[in-house]
Amino acid sequence: MLRFTLNVLILLGVLYLPLAALGFGIVLAARFRAYELIAWGLLFDSLYAAPVSTLLHFQYLGTLLGVVVVLVASFLKQRLVWYPLAQ
Repeated sequence: MLRFTLNVLILLGVLYLPLAALGFGIVLAARFRAYELIAWGLLFDSLYAAPVSTLLHFQYLGTLLGVVVVLVASFLKQRLVWYPLAQ
């Protein structure tokens, strides 16, 4: 139920409070293997992103950030034991 609630909060965050979605996404990645963060990043970038000229007009920075957050969280969860977040 927590995962579903966090996904709903991320959807509402992407639509209405774009910066709050990042906080919910980090909580989701810390608690679960949250591969859906990549899809939320695509939705976020499709709605709000503007090409950044310093990165060769790359528009999908939110998606790239989502992939990095998921990979770092997976890497750390395999190597660290933090009992409140253990599944």
